[in-house]
Amino acid sequence: MKAIYKLIAGVIFVTSLGFIIQSCTQSTAKNDKSITKSKGLTNSMKSIVTTANVTSSSVIQEIKLTGTVEALPNKQIRIPAIVSGRVTSVNVSLGDQVRKGQILARIYSSDMAAVKQEWIEAKANVDREVKEFDVAQSLFDAGLSSALELQQAKSELEAANAQLNRINQTMKLMGESDNATHIVRAPMGGTITERNITANMMLREDFEDALFTIVDLSDVWLKINVFESDIRKVKLGANVKAEALAHPGDLFEGQINKMGKLLDPETKVLDARVEIKNTEMKLLPNMAMNVTVFEELDQVALKVPSNAVVFHNNKEFIVKKNGDNFSMVNVKVMGNASNDKVYIEGDLEENDTVVSEKTLLVFNELVEAKKINQ
Repeated sequence: MKAIYKLIAGVIFVTSLGFIIQSCTQSTAKNDKSITKSKGLTNSMKSIVTTANVTSSSVIQEIKLTGTVEALPNKQIRIPAIVSGRVTSVNVSLGDQVRKGQILARIYSSDMAAVKQEWIEAKANVDREVKEFDVAQSLFDAGLSSALELQQAKSELEAANAQLNRINQTMKLMGESDNATHIVRAPMGGTITERNITANMMLREDFEDALFTIVDLSDVWLKINVFESDIRKVKLGANVKAEALAHPGDLFEGQINKMGKLLDPETKVLDARVEIKNTEMKLLPNMAMNVTVFEELDQVALKVPSNAVVFHNNKEFIVKKNGDNFSMVNVKVMGNASNDKVYIEGDLEENDTVVSEKTLLVFNELVEAKKINQ
């Protein structure tokens, strides 16, 4: 009987052992199948991969500086006080756009009234001398007067005309007037950037400030503050991009066309200037700007899209594509290039193909596949 029990127990043991071995075999087969599927990228991942070619070019270094907007010296006019008197009206305010010939202000002036009265008297004197000369000419032609009398009448007429011309020149210098009111007009179109008079204000003869300053802001200076450590990098003709703090996202471009020769004794900076188009009138004098100056170095480097670079474990990688194969390549980013690209160093060559979009997803799948295959 004991022998029968031993036989049954042996059968059960062998059967159980068979099930265990079969289970382990199936599990191993499943794991082997998973490893095979994890090699490389899945078809779904391959379908969303976007690639770009590695290119090369001279290295352009970006220098970050600051600057301010200034009006061009040859595009601004200060309108002085030509006459003294009382300001009867002011028609513009700071920041207003004006056109050439527009009336800015009116000033009642006793000086203008006096000159106007002188002109009236001088004009009457000329009219009188013209008549007297005509009479003298008629008498001379009739033989009733001498040549000396005719010459005297002519001299008096010339003197009267000279006096009238002198007063006309004075009135021209004093500007347009309406009787005793001096009219101030804009000599050019532009923006009012300075106004030093108000209605009913009395202007004395010793008033030295400009009544108005008009600036044409269609083109402006960008004055860049170049620190001593950057002077050797910033050169004439260098390309510049600038962004106003008041208009984030709006880029203004130009080239450095003037370099200063002296450091500011207080700030220790050198001025570099860029003439910038300001067609939308967004830039105003004294606005602060963030400036990027581009310096071309005597060095050639590889470039890839910035989205092609992945940061992993304090290292930088790109995913290289070679046919249907994908591999992770350790690189070193040297700096930013234009058009959202970066300069790199690594085991790559020009025209190699790299993943340029969704790179992190591709990289993570390759990392997981590598872990499973190990």
